[in-house]
Amino acid sequence: MKYWKTIFMLIMMVMLMFSCSKRSGSIEVSWQLIENQYEGKNLNKSEITFTNNSRYTLKNNNWECYFSWYRSVVDDQESKIIDGETINGDLSKLYPTELFPELKPGESISFPLIGTHYAIHKTDAISGCYFVIKKRIGKELIIPAGSTKVLPFPEDQLKRGSYDHLEVQTAEMRYWENENSHLLNASALVPVLPTPQIIEEKAGDFILSNDIVIYYHKSLSNEAGYLQKALNDIFNANIIRHKFRSDDFTDFSKKHIVLDLIEGEDESYRLDIDTEAGIRIYGADEAGVFYGIQSLFSMFPRKTDLTGISSIDIPCILIEDGPRFPYRGMHLDVSRSFHKKEDVLKFIDLLSTYKMNKLHFHITDDEGWRVEIRPLPEWTKIGAFRGHSKDERDHLQPALGSGPFADPEIGNGSGFYTREDFIEILRFANERHVEVIPEIDMPGHIRSAVKAMEARYYNYMEEGKEDSATMYLLTDFEDRSEYSSAQRFHDNTANPCMESTYRFVRLIIDELVKMYREADAPLSTLHIGGDEVPKGAFEHSPVCIAFMESQDEYNHPSELHKYFTMRVKDMLDSYGINTAGWEEVACKHEGGKRYPDPSLADENIIAYIWNNVWGWGAEDLGYELANQGFPVVLLGANNFYFDFAYNRDP
Repeated sequence: MKYWKTIFMLIMMVMLMFSCSKRSGSIEVSWQLIENQYEGKNLNKSEITFTNNSRYTLKNNNWECYFSWYRSVVDDQESKIIDGETINGDLSKLYPTELFPELKPGESISFPLIGTHYAIHKTDAISGCYFVIKKRIGKELIIPAGSTKVLPFPEDQLKRGSYDHLEVQTAEMRYWENENSHLLNASALVPVLPTPQIIEEKAGDFILSNDIVIYYHKSLSNEAGYLQKALNDIFNANIIRHKFRSDDFTDFSKKHIVLDLIEGEDESYRLDIDTEAGIRIYGADEAGVFYGIQSLFSMFPRKTDLTGISSIDIPCILIEDGPRFPYRGMHLDVSRSFHKKEDVLKFIDLLSTYKMNKLHFHITDDEGWRVEIRPLPEWTKIGAFRGHSKDERDHLQPALGSGPFADPEIGNGSGFYTREDFIEILRFANERHVEVIPEIDMPGHIRSAVKAMEARYYNYMEEGKEDSATMYLLTDFEDRSEYSSAQRFHDNTANPCMESTYRFVRLIIDELVKMYREADAPLSTLHIGGDEVPKGAFEHSPVCIAFMESQDEYNHPSELHKYFTMRVKDMLDSYGINTAGWEEVACKHEGGKRYPDPSLADENIIAYIWNNVWGWGAEDLGYELANQGFPVVLLGANNFYFDFAYNRDP
């Protein structure tokens, strides 16, 4: 009887929750661009409309509207009924003035909003809106906007400034741009990417069926297992594999796939498919054999056409190939927008399909800390979640439209990989010859850890444990420096003059090394970010002022970035791990421009060059660094960032 009473009570609670939610309703928000270069300045004017579908009346003293916007709300708003401000980063808010009229349920109200810069794409609009309703003193209610609708852009306003002469892209323009495109000759099409160096087509097809047997060299167990599993999934069979030694190799029949090693350049391979000799994949190393398998798979039908088949006809062909570049990578930022483990595994699988061998895994930044570090649970408890917060001692503030609730199930702002998740990712990547290069961005771009360690500090101080509170603290609370980062944060740097900062870094390295070792995966390089340390940081930090007075090498706050880099590099050197970072870690600033720092040329710091867009004035930076001896990874930032727009269609 008690069991049924419990069930009944649970049902009633759920129904009550849904009915309360329905009664509360929501407030719809729309955003409409009115004008760019407003009043001849680098400003935009838009119109905001609130439609009150909630059961609450918005008055001139009982609400605030929060939202993400990569534009700043200007101080002098044209509207007389609302005011607003940018709080930190991209988080802004609007609030009523005394002249705000009541907005009752069912009513709408519109007003202008003035912001910095231009708005020509939907991503330039506000996002992640929510309302905080003050019901009474100490009692607030959070209501997410039912929707944040971006209305069509005025076609005559789609210009960034007077320098912008691009036309707005249309379907007709795209048609004429591609008018001269034509199909390749079908006989020249070999579905292997990248295009191999040598291709020789042969007569006939090889019929691959579920009675195939895999023979492999003793060192190729991983590759043979990968191939076996893939064929088992295709044929719903139990493909047999046998290990052999090169010195007892015999001529196998055509019903076999042979995996073996030969002399050659790193990662190169030879794929030979023949009606008589079968399929033979030879590699200079394990990675080469793996890439030969990927080329074999690329000749299969699409996965959607493989269901229930018993055999596959593969064209007979000889392919010889090897990479032009030792670093072939992609960069995945899960700090700003979190992606679940399953998505990361799929991403890695796609990288390996196209023979890419590096995943630059951006697991920390201002907006999120994404890997569990067990000795310091605050890093993920606080730093891995974003939502509305009064003091960020519970989680980080919203960012990038993540909204008010710190719930991984309803937004892309929250979530992290457990230690087991991360080890699984490393093992999965290693099986596919993808090296995972983690990025822990510091000493700038590290707000997620800064706020997490501040929360840890306050919690321990309340318990009277000062030593524990300051053990990994990144903040000099006496620092009166004022700065704004590239993403407009004013509190996103770790103080490079505090020893607790380096205890923090040492713990990260220790824990990452342990996870990589457990995964049996290589940790050859750690990317420390090092970019966009804001001008003005540390200038008025008493700790840094005392440090600079105590020695002769570093005499200006701008030089402390280099000091930090070298301290961290020394730690990584002790593990035999290479230090990598964005271009700033290898450069010095003179006259507002970056130049290679010759004093670092022999330190083997790997510089990732993102500032190389033609027309920006630093087209030659990567070449200058390479010519001075720096290892360089060249990025095509504006051309290959998937979240950048390539034309002026909204």
